[in-house]
Amino acid sequence: MTLKPALNNLLKLAVRLVICAIAAAACVRGDHLPDSKRATGPPEHSIAGIDVYSTSLRDLIQRLNAPAEHKRSPETSDRKRETGTVFYEWRLPKVRLRVATMYNCQLPGCEKMDESRIYVADVWGVEKSGGIGRTSAGLRLGDGVEDIKAKYGTRFSKQQLANGRSTIMIQWKDDTTLTLDLDRAGRIDHMQLLSSIE
Repeated sequence: MTLKPALNNLLKLAVRLVICAIAAAACVRGDHLPDSKRATGPPEHSIAGIDVYSTSLRDLIQRLNAPAEHKRSPETSDRKRETGTVFYEWRLPKVRLRVATMYNCQLPGCEKMDESRIYVADVWGVEKSGGIGRTSAGLRLGDGVEDIKAKYGTRFSKQQLANGRSTIMIQWKDDTTLTLDLDRAGRIDHMQLLSSIE
């Protein structure tokens, strides 16, 4: 076997592995887990003190002050109205917090936006950071798989990624989804709580 065909075979294998990894990650982050994988306990609705079914942006700003940045991401617009998502981010000691709301506004200018409650919240960090990096059940940034099982049980989807990281998705019957990203040491460094969107 010459070097060129061996490199071609290696390249084909690498492409197949990347495609498999992307497909597997899409499956973990997909919309719905089968009933056999859905968590059976009470659904998690709060992370970082934010209830993704009732907390408003105003409530959060009163608690944490103004965000470090915000970005409007239009999804649809016509000549008179625009709708989309607004992302707000805070950089706090040991943790980064990002939330999103849905909005619609009058064009031109979008001067007055009607915004929904916060429907998704993400926290990133590597240390146990108290209330911000924590769910209402007590799962924290820096916790491992055994902590996840102790808080939420064993019904979840876990995807091992090629880079040594892994992702766990916990979903309840009300379609609330908690996604946990674990570093190579098996410790949570990112949590996302997403409410059911109807």
